[in-house]
Amino acid sequence: MFNHSGNYEFQISRKYDSRSYYTFTPKPLCSLTDNVLPMDEQMMMLLSQAHRLLGILEGISRFIPDIDTYINLLMKKEAHLSCQIDGITTPFYDILDSNSEKSKDAMAILNCVTAMQYAHRKAVSNQLICEIQGIALKDSGCKNIGKFRETQIFLKPYVSSNIQEYNPTAPEDLESALDDFEKFMTADDNIDVLCTCSLPI
Repeated sequence: MFNHSGNYEFQISRKYDSRSYYTFTPKPLCSLTDNVLPMDEQMMMLLSQAHRLLGILEGISRFIPDIDTYINLLMKKEAHLSCQIDGITTPFYDILDSNSEKSKDAMAILNCVTAMQYAHRKAVSNQLICEIQGIALKDSGCKNIGKFRETQIFLKPYVSSNIQEYNPTAPEDLESALDDFEKFMTADDNIDVLCTCSLPI
């Protein structure tokens, strides 16, 4: 993780037998736009190229007979790939087959698709994030569905290590980080929309 995008915070967990680990706390996004994204000649050239390619894609999409079906297919593929981060795997054709009985993993992926569809064209807010999470985790058995998490998540849950490596933001820092995210996404500024979309990723 690039140092300029945030800081590693040393943590000691009472829950995990005094396990020590690091969590990543992002810097405020507004400060990143000032210090990391100077609008120099190279950045302007890259943005111009990206907008041109998006324009080509938009033009091609007008010839697709049923664009909504195509977008739905892409959303399912994105959810299928994203869920693999959490160890949720199932053949992609199980997601597409509307007649088959769905496995637990397949339902988890389809819940993510439903969550994306629900969020489409809605204004970004912490409330919306909680609602999306509630839809995505439906029938998962997880606690505090539809709320900010209160426990730490580890990318390597079965490995005890004090190596400085990425783990998601600590629960006590999560709300302030998401408040900053909401302000950044809804700010009325002159930042190019592609930069706005890419920075929080």
